Amino acid sequence: MFRLKTSHSAWVIPLQEQWVGDVRPALLILLAAVGLALLIACVNIANLQLVRAAARQKEMAIRSALGAGRARIVRQLLTESIALATLGAAAGMLLALWGRDALIGLLSQDVARLNGAPLDGRVLGFTLALAFLTGALTGSAAAWQASRQNLNETLKEGGKSSGGGARQRVRGAFIVAEIALAIVLLAGAGLMLRSFIKLQQVAPGFNAENVLTAHLSLPAAKYPERNQAAVFFRQLFERLRALPGVKAVGATYLLPMDGGDMRRGLTIEGYEGNSQEPTRAHPRVVTPGYFQALELRLLNGRLLTETDNEQSPPVALINETAARRYWPGQNPVGRRLRVGGAEEWREIVGVIGDVKHWGLRESVRPEVYLSWPQFPQSGGYLVVRTEANPASLAAALRGQVGELDPNLALANMRAMEEVIAGSIEEPRSYTLLLALLAGVALLLAAVGIYGVMSSAISARTHEIGVRMALGAQGSDVLRLIIGQGMRLTLIGVAAGLAGAFALTRWMENLLFDVKATDPATFGAVAVLLTLVALLACWLPARRATKVDPMIALRSE
Repeated sequence: MFRLKTSHSAWVIPLQEQWVGDVRPALLILLAAVGLALLIACVNIANLQLVRAAARQKEMAIRSALGAGRARIVRQLLTESIALATLGAAAGMLLALWGRDALIGLLSQDVARLNGAPLDGRVLGFTLALAFLTGALTGSAAAWQASRQNLNETLKEGGKSSGGGARQRVRGAFIVAEIALAIVLLAGAGLMLRSFIKLQQVAPGFNAENVLTAHLSLPAAKYPERNQAAVFFRQLFERLRALPGVKAVGATYLLPMDGGDMRRGLTIEGYEGNSQEPTRAHPRVVTPGYFQALELRLLNGRLLTETDNEQSPPVALINETAARRYWPGQNPVGRRLRVGGAEEWREIVGVIGDVKHWGLRESVRPEVYLSWPQFPQSGGYLVVRTEANPASLAAALRGQVGELDPNLALANMRAMEEVIAGSIEEPRSYTLLLALLAGVALLLAAVGIYGVMSSAISARTHEIGVRMALGAQGSDVLRLIIGQGMRLTLIGVAAGLAGAFALTRWMENLLFDVKATDPATFGAVAVLLTLVALLACWLPARRATKVDPMIALRSE
């Protein structure tokens, strides 16, 4: 006779092993996103350093005229850049200290492992080294610009940059690169977010609302005989059904989406099998009340009852996938099968709807439901459907178990909705992290555009004054400045969409029911960044419209 083992065995397969293939690509994508965010930050800092250096041209020219050598000016600019980067790193470390606990609470521990990664001296040293490298790299752009300026021209211009030429083109190229990189990050985060939303909308195959679950295991030393365990659980079920607010009580050896699985071969009467696909199914030992507790759909035949015990003929239920695979176009009710190496034939008495046992994103496989009374178990998961909040019955559930045996304790008590939420915790964590990085990228892009446009307006104050003195209206100036910024933005968006189209294909295995080149996501990301860039251009442009022509011309 087929027996289910309650101890670990070769055919008990942890679900976590199935997730390893998904975790590694997700971590690689996450590391790539961190790299992109760091690259965006470096480009942004380098751009702002160029803007700052342009505003200090006269100062640097006077220093050079008074005898300061090129090496000394370069050293000064690099020192300032590294000092600013170090101060930024210190502020970032403080932010990490304050936000670490919040991040631990939001992320899956299997993903982050933050409890085992304290912010110690190694992290501080790495941060300082990264800050030094970032400051040196980004400061070198400003130092290179300062070392190549023409003293005569700079002093003759009074320290006012013309706003054009090579310097402006370099800053514009940085903005384009920054926007393109931000688009790639935003596209990745958008795809993950849309995928996660679709994943949450998947029907698990049962009603998880107002269902309380808990694991209970009987010690073999105290309950050595199978009939002793059967009597205990029968009494417990009767007590739980009598509790106020309880609508149904059941039990199962393996809880859906909780991790762990069983797989056994099948012998099907009259079925020759398929050489391309093994004939097997996943056994589920359940009590008759399990179907009512989770409100599973009966598609054909009948459900298991208390009379399906060891004295009655062996019976089984199958799921819809098993019926479709092994009895295509036929009615499986009344047919017979054998599970594993068992000798007895079991009659199929019903077909129920598919249940997402392995997770919302996983496909359903053939399952066979066996009667708990025919296979009394020494442990399993209690499943209790309540009329209201299931947490309100937690104390009563513990009390009933304690009255039957004071030495027993319930473990892992959770609402079924928490079980489902836990099954999608990893994609939720990756989505959250990518969204945070994309938000940082969006903020950096906005700051970069704003800084460049502000610098351009400051350099063109005289030009704007002349235009307004000759009759240009504020709307004309606004259109001129915004047009300059939006040209850079649209070029960056186009380049970013092309890059995202190529790079997001690496995310296909992480997405659910969403294509890696989803047009809706790409369009929404492009519109979002364009609107943010428009705001970043409008703010300095609005300031330019308030320039007084007389003051602007007099300052020249």
